[in-house]
Amino acid sequence: MFVLWKGWNIELANQARGWAERCKFEHGFPSTPQSFNGAVAQNIWMGTSTYGLTRAVEAWYEENEDYDYKSATCASNKECGHYRVMAFGNLQEIGCGSAVCDINMITVCNYGPSVSPNGVPYKAGPPCARCTSGQGWCDDKLCNQDCTGGSAECDCKLKCRNCGVLDSSKCQCDCKASWGGTDCFGRYLLRCLKVRNCKLRPPKMHINLLALLFNAGAQCAFPRYGNVHQKHHFFQISFYH
Repeated sequence: MFVLWKGWNIELANQARGWAERCKFEHGFPSTPQSFNGAVAQNIWMGTSTYGLTRAVEAWYEENEDYDYKSATCASNKECGHYRVMAFGNLQEIGCGSAVCDINMITVCNYGPSVSPNGVPYKAGPPCARCTSGQGWCDDKLCNQDCTGGSAECDCKLKCRNCGVLDSSKCQCDCKASWGGTDCFGRYLLRCLKVRNCKLRPPKMHINLLALLFNAGAQCAFPRYGNVHQKHHFFQISFYH
């Protein structure tokens, strides 16, 4: 699973509180958020004044019962959009605020960056197996990109696949030829474009065929073939699962 650990954003929290204090049950912002260039998602909840943020978060999360992961859709005549926002794997920061409005409490949470309306909110699988940092540091089953070593908040749960070897000090997999991704689960697709990752071992093929794939790009150290070790331009890599 790939879900980022969320940090607290003061500006988003102030925006949320300011909007809640208007005592209107509708989406919006007091002013355009500076964070994430204004690309911010939002959840809003209203209940009796004895309830606050905790109950709002619980209510949004309970929508997961009406969300179907395989089809990435909500059950008929059901709401699950608040849950999708909360569970979106690429979210980085959150800020919430509440206000008492007569006998009710309005709670607003802002999330950045904004959430894609299409597709699944996260990738299913073992926790922290597909973190975008390329490392598998986990904090309560969430990808923590701030980790530099093992600790209570930085637990390495990464399992390397397809014969990859784990470097536990970095919580990073050394993947074998033609495999890539955080847990070595993705196969390489080779394209005739420049690439910055110069550590990929290309598939075994005739050197003249390889030469046809090279174009202007990053200078990359080439794996040793027999007694030859040269530098060539390389090609772009993408993954499929």
